[in-house]
Amino acid sequence: MALLSVTKDVGGKSGITNIEIGDILMLSYSKSIDRVLVHTAETIYYTIGTLTFWNEVLNNSGHNFSLVDRSNSLNLDKVVILDPTFKVAYFESNITPKSKRCIIAGYRFNEVKKSLNLINPGISIQEGY
Repeated sequence: MALLSVTKDVGGKSGITNIEIGDILMLSYSKSIDRVLVHTAETIYYTIGTLTFWNEVLNNSGHNFSLVDRSNSLNLDKVVILDPTFKVAYFESNITPKSKRCIIAGYRFNEVKKSLNLINPGISIQEGY
């Protein structure tokens, strides 16, 4: 069980919280607050650094993250549905308006799809969410 130290608030006033790396769905970078947002199914946490740095660190720690556009890194192990129409990855099979999703840059979509097929040959590819 590998852990990542994060905070529950942007300023760090809540102190450090450790979360399991396996629970991370995706990372995103917010320029307006200059933080990397760490998304789990239930919560968004914060850390400092660059998206490229965290993508590299997590991959070199045995995980499967992919920079899918300039502000998102996707945990490939957590993707359940891939939508080629809107270039979006979903983390659950029952998609609702509140479902977490990760946008994938058009020029990276085929590369992400190929990587996902290697990790999870049974990945659901569904259009039109």
